[in-house]
Amino acid sequence: MGADDSLPDDVTTLQAMLRAERAARMAAEAEAQAGTLLIESKRSSAALLNGA
Repeated sequence: MGADDSLPDDVTTLQAMLRAERAARMAAEAEAQAGTLLIESKRSSAALLNGA
């Protein structure tokens, strides 16, 4: 957040913002994990093809 960003004063809006931020973070973490698993799978396949 930049210096110009302000948070609302009401709790309900803050809670909604927090839930949205958590959901976005969890989605990003899941995507990163899926990418890591894909890379590991490709590495394993390459190793098998190369006879390692």
